[in-house]
Amino acid sequence: MIHRVVVGHLRGHAQQALLNALGIALVVMIMLILAGATFRETHQAGMLLINKILKVTFASMLWLGLLVGMVLMTINRYSQVGERTQQFAILKTLGASWTLIYTLLLEEVILVTVAGTIGGIGLVYAIRLLLAHLVPDLLFIQVRYELWPLAGITAAASFLFADLCGLWAASAEDLIEALSYEQ
Repeated sequence: MIHRVVVGHLRGHAQQALLNALGIALVVMIMLILAGATFRETHQAGMLLINKILKVTFASMLWLGLLVGMVLMTINRYSQVGERTQQFAILKTLGASWTLIYTLLLEEVILVTVAGTIGGIGLVYAIRLLLAHLVPDLLFIQVRYELWPLAGITAAASFLFADLCGLWAASAEDLIEALSYEQ
C-alpha cells in the first residue's frame, strides 16, 4: 500500500514527478539502445570507414548522453529532496523516524521509476520503428528484454543515491532551523 504522504506529494507536484519519470525514461531508453544497437555491415570499400566512424560517433554520443542524463537526474533529485527539508522536519517533530522518511522517499522513487522505465521501453520501440523506416540498411536496434529491469534499477539507483545524500543533509540540520526553512 502506498503511503498517503507519498500520494499527496506526487499529486501536489505532478509536473515534477512527470519530469522525473521522463528523465528516467530517457536514461532507460539510452541504456537499452546502447545494449541493442547494431550496425549492419557493408562490404562496399568506401562505406567501411564511414560505417566505423558512425559506430564510434553513435556510441560516444549515447554514452555521453547517458552520463549527462544520470548526473542531471541525480543533481535534480538531490535539490528536490533538499527543498523538502521543512516537510521532513515536520514529520520528525510528529515522531517519524528517519527510516520512515527514507521509506516514503523510496516509495516515491519506485512509483516514478516504474513509470519512467515503462516510458523508456516505449521510447525504444518508437525509435526502433523510426529507424527501420529512415535507415533500414544501416542501424538496427534489438530490444533485449532481459535488460529492462536492470535499466530501471540503474536509473532508480541514481535517484536513491541522491535521496540518501539529501536526507543526510536534511538530518544534519538543527530541527528548529529546518522547521523555519524557506523554499
